[in-house]
Amino acid sequence: MGLLLSATSVWGVSDPWEERPLRIIQTVEAHFPQDLLASGVSDGEVHALLMVDANGKLLDCMITAYTHPELARELLGAARTWEYEPALERGQPVGQRLQIMFTFHSTGAILSMTPAAMVAASVNRFAKVSLTQLVCKSSELDRKPALLESVSPRHPGKSLTPPEAKGSALIDFYIDAEGRPRMPVMMRATHEAFAIAAADALVLWRFEPPTSNGKPVAVRMVQEFIF
Repeated sequence: MGLLLSATSVWGVSDPWEERPLRIIQTVEAHFPQDLLASGVSDGEVHALLMVDANGKLLDCMITAYTHPELARELLGAARTWEYEPALERGQPVGQRLQIMFTFHSTGAILSMTPAAMVAASVNRFAKVSLTQLVCKSSELDRKPALLESVSPRHPGKSLTPPEAKGSALIDFYIDAEGRPRMPVMMRATHEAFAIAAADALVLWRFEPPTSNGKPVAVRMVQEFIF
């Protein structure tokens, strides 16, 4: 699968030192659901995480909060049809996990690629309707999700030049409300190959579905792999 910082891309690069965040091209407009309009709702918000690889392919989209589930479904459907230009680091296309905030109005919709802290601040200040949060902090869980199934990562050391007998990787990821690992990204690794092998194995793991106050939630976690 190779989710982490692949440098292979079909996109041309003119500046070898260019730095650029992920670009989203909204080829399909997200519409305000008619049933919400009929019920008197005229605006709302959806927060989501997008994971796009170095070729501009959407790998995953996970809703993290919403004011109305109908808006979340609309955003999910639209995001899967959009086009993406990958982020650039030192002129090279890279995969990226990105937090977005999508504001819906009856007259149109606005996409904001906003850091999580700024999203939280804007919600506290401006939200007219309370958000249903689908992601919680690990400290808010009823208990730490138990690991139910695991797969050992392949050892990539022999394929490296020179070969490396030992390695490690620390992976940041989310466990969704069904206990599935999603959106793995490398925090650090002795070599990128170890991080890719770790992420490929991690997405096959299964955890006990996390809960907070008895309700299913998603949670952000980290996992270290020692090779």
